Amino acid sequence: MTTAAVTGGAGDPAAGSLHTVGVGGLVVRGDGAVLLVRHTYGPSRGRLMLPGGHLEAGEALRATAVREVGEETGLACTARGGIAVRQRLDVSPPNLYFVFLLAAPTDATPVVDGVELDAAFWLTPAEALARDDLQPICADILRAWAADPRRELEPLPLDWAAAEDYLLWTGGAGPSAGDDDEPHRPGPAV
Repeated sequence: MTTAAVTGGAGDPAAGSLHTVGVGGLVVRGDGAVLLVRHTYGPSRGRLMLPGGHLEAGEALRATAVREVGEETGLACTARGGIAVRQRLDVSPPNLYFVFLLAAPTDATPVVDGVELDAAFWLTPAEALARDDLQPICADILRAWAADPRRELEPLPLDWAAAEDYLLWTGGAGPSAGDDDEPHRPGPAV
């Protein structure tokens, strides 16, 4: 797990600030189904959540989402834009959690390891939201995405910084209205 530390000089209000950084993937098939996994440990034990994990030192957030989903489910996904950011200050150390929209083929079959995860499910957003074993943060992310599946945070190209070293994510509308890219297609009404 990576802990981001700010090491400013004397008088810097952020000096000594620490956050752990988690990354999740909202994996969507071409038919609108979303992938949820069931954890075997920790506070999410026995509950459904988005696949994901922790940022490694020097790793880009989008790459973390693709890597973690691949490690947890065996799926090779294509990363789209960021769709959610959560900050928790009620835990020690505080936590940042970034969620990316990932595309998977309609015939994708996840395989879980039986250690960290014991099941994976393809569900419509409505089916997922009807379950009583869905983690609250996952329900909130699904509701927000289902309400506006084309909304994404997108990396803004900067002419004054290297893209691999400095990323600024801004609100965007995703692909143009004429683009029928499958990951953006909403599931059944929720």
